[in-house]
Formats: sequence, structure tokens, C-alpha cells
Amino acid sequence: MSAYLLVERGMVVDIGEAFTELTGYLKTELCHKDIHQVIGKLLRMKASLQDALENLKSDFYLFSKTLEAIEISLSMTALENSKEIFYVFTEKAQPRLKDSLVFVDQLFRDNVLSIAVYSVPDLILLKASQQHLNFLDSPYRTMEKSLGKTREEIYNLEEESPTDDFWTSILEEQKTIYINEFKYERSQGEISYWDGSYTPIFVQEKMKYILVNAKDVTQRILDKQQKETLSQQLFQYQRVLKEQNEKIQTQKTQLEFILENMYDGLCITDGAGKVVLINQKAKIHLYTAQKDPLVDSLRLHKFLDIQGNEIPKDDLPTARALRGETLQNYLVVV
Repeated sequence: MSAYLLVERGMVVDIGEAFTELTGYLKTELCHKDIHQVIGKLLRMKASLQDALENLKSDFYLFSKTLEAIEISLSMTALENSKEIFYVFTEKAQPRLKDSLVFVDQLFRDNVLSIAVYSVPDLILLKASQQHLNFLDSPYRTMEKSLGKTREEIYNLEEESPTDDFWTSILEEQKTIYINEFKYERSQGEISYWDGSYTPIFVQEKMKYILVNAKDVTQRILDKQQKETLSQQLFQYQRVLKEQNEKIQTQKTQLEFILENMYDGLCITDGAGKVVLINQKAKIHLYTAQKDPLVDSLRLHKFLDIQGNEIPKDDLPTARALRGETLQNYLVVV
């Protein structure tokens, strides 16, 4: 007995037992329903009943009650002198999708990767892991909303898509295409990055399906971008630091040149009285040929005022300046 639906005036009035075996739907679930609702909504078929009636197209995919994709041929026969039409569903004599993809079935069950299978050439979504569905825009993130939809419907391809080249290439060349760090922007503006492949699946030497396998690498890309940004910031900091050091060195060289060519001697000490800077003129006046250390300047010399009186070390200009006093034109005899 064939798998059939008997339709009268557009409503299902009977179904064959073989149809229930094929699809899992019971008679009570389909009878008195509009045939267009059964074909388009329940069975998810991309079928034009007029085309099928005129034999313009007969091969379709239907989806069982458990959402298994089954390839069938659809024929329609109108009964003479009656308004009843027989819709006969005949399963294609070739392996079902699940039998053709035994090698990846475990990957679907593991649900770690984004995996999906599309039909050729209509690009109907036949099977998908939940990871793949999560990748889609709402409302196509469930099996019920996405299976049986074409790629154009799922991705709302009214304009060019960044993945168009991938699909065109695999359909024309029938070879696996690999993608690396592909940037994908959702309709809401959310951006993600993916590695993956588009692989043709052949049945009886004919490309029958396309297996899409992808992995979300967004975090890897964000980490790499962050490292690149930090590297650029570090390079910029090093460049600025180098420029500053070069500027300081230039200023130091200029200062040393000025100090060494001053007519007067110049000596600068720290808070402990140790000499930190002294020009050649000051060395001539303050130091002997024995090359006394600069730090011993106060210990090795006496300092007198213009009357010849020795100045105590605590009253020297340096000590007084450290106490906050301001001195001008103060003469000291060494």
C-alpha cells in the first residue's frame, strides 16, 4: 500500500497506513486539515502543488514528525467525476540522510561544533546541531523553526551576503572550502569570528549535500586583537620614551657645554654638602693636583668672607640655601 493523502475540496479526508509509517503522523492528526497546511507547515515541504499536479517537479524533501529529512517523489491524481485528489508520497530508493552521514552523526550528538547539512541544489537545511542553530538569528534558533527552510529564508538574503562566494564556489567546483577567522555580523550588529569548512557529500557520484562545519573563535580573535593593541601601545610608549631620552640627552650635552665654557666657576651640592656638579673653572679653584674627591670639598678647604674671616660650614651659602634662605651676590674666598 502506498503512502497517500486523500484530499477533498482542499481538506485531508483520509491517509494511508504507509503514510503514517513514513512520517509518524496519525490519521487523527491530519484529517480535516487544509492540504496546504499539511504540506507546508507539518511536512515542511517546499512543494508547489500545481507544479506537482502538472509534473513540473516531483522530487522533494519532507520532514517526519521527529524532524527527520526524507527525500520523496510526489504525484497527484484527480479522480474522475469527483473532487477528490490522491497525493502519493514515494520514498526515493537511496540511503536516507542519516545513513549517508553515519561518520558525522556522533558530532551532531556531541553538539560541540556548529554542524549543518544543506540539500543540493536548493540549499534546504536538512539537519543541524544546536550549536549551529545558536549561530543563527532569531527566530531560527530551534529545530522546529529552521529545518526545512532554505538558506535564503534563514539568512534573509535580500542583499548580498559575505558567505555568497563560499556557496557559489562549492556548488561550481564541488570541492571542500576552508575558511579561517571569518568575520560574521548578525542582523543586530553582533560580530563573531569563525573557522570552518564547506564539504560536498556525494551519493552515487552526484553531489547531494553540503556539510557545513564551523567553530566559534571569537574569543581567540579578541585576545589576539587585545595583544596587538597592547603591543602597539607599548611600541608607542617606547617611541615617546626614546624621544624624551634623546631630548634630555641633548639638553644635558648643551648644559655641559655651557657649564664648561662659563667664565665663572660653578659648583652644585646636595643636601649633605656633597658636590653633584662642578665645572672646570671651579675645579681649578677648589681642587689640588692630587685629585681630591669632590665629596671632600668642604673638608679640604676653608671658606672666607671678603674681610678674611672664616665662614662656618653651617653659614656657607649652600647650607643657608638649604634652610630656605635666598642669597644674591654673596662673595666667598677659598
